Amino acid sequence: MTTGSTTLARESDMEEREAFEQAIKLLESQTANIGSHLTIDSATRIAYSKEIKTMSNTLRDRAASGKITWGDAARQANETRN
Repeated sequence: MTTGSTTLARESDMEEREAFEQAIKLLESQTANIGSHLTIDSATRIAYSKEIKTMSNTLRDRAASGKITWGDAARQANETRN
């Protein structure tokens, strides 16, 4: 049996994880969009995409292991995007 506070904590965790995933999607789409508007060679674009993937995996792993919250992961991803 879960208590109300446990249920709220899980819902909050899910919302923060969704915010993180959305921040990563925005970062990835921003990279694709920049590539279509600016002249960036494919090697640079690929390198940037790899860096985003590495960062997102690292943040995801840290949040999943409890080292940071999903909210912290979302904030870090958004700070990178901005």
